Amino acid sequence: MRSFFEPCVDRIVDLIQGQVGQIERLRTRPKNIFLIGGFAESKYLQEEIEYSLRLRNIQLRIPDTS
Repeated sequence: MRSFFEPCVDRIVDLIQGQVGQIERLRTRPKNIFLIGGFAESKYLQEEIEYSLRLRNIQLRIPDTS
């Protein structure tokens, strides 16, 4: 199942990294990223995003309701 979703998850992680990079170029650091929507419930997506943000010390937040 992971191989089916891997290209989509990789693209989402790349897009988030791009947004974080743009914020950091403004000489500010994001502390949190909020993940909402239907696909946000995917544990695989959550794990991959958390892993990519860990090195930058950014917390992934997933609200109970959105």
